[in-house]
Amino acid sequence: MIPLLQQRIDKCTKEQFWAVASLTAADALIITHRKTALSNVPSWLILILITGATAYGVSFIVHRHLSYYQNRQAMVALLESETDAPDFLKTHRSLRSFTALSGVLFYVGWVVFGYAFSCFAL
Repeated sequence: MIPLLQQRIDKCTKEQFWAVASLTAADALIITHRKTALSNVPSWLILILITGATAYGVSFIVHRHLSYYQNRQAMVALLESETDAPDFLKTHRSLRSFTALSGVLFYVGWVVFGYAFSCFAL
């Protein structure tokens, strides 16, 4: 069960990375090619698309963050009574600590920042 939970934890992290990378790439495309390749696309359509993608991306990033900690708590519950497991695997982590929130806040901030730049490029 522990390898499965660890696999799910790793998947949450990877999916966050890919969501941030995909949204960053989309924003970069809009910023760099708005006047050339995207010149025939109406600004309102691009705005609707990037707003929808950013809103979904932010909710996905937060969902992956919450899923990460749910899987982590399940692992802690399984290992609490194990004497051979290291203490850091048996310790409950607060979802509201700076350490827990720093990554998700950075990712969400990065995505919103890219969205804002894309809006200014329109």
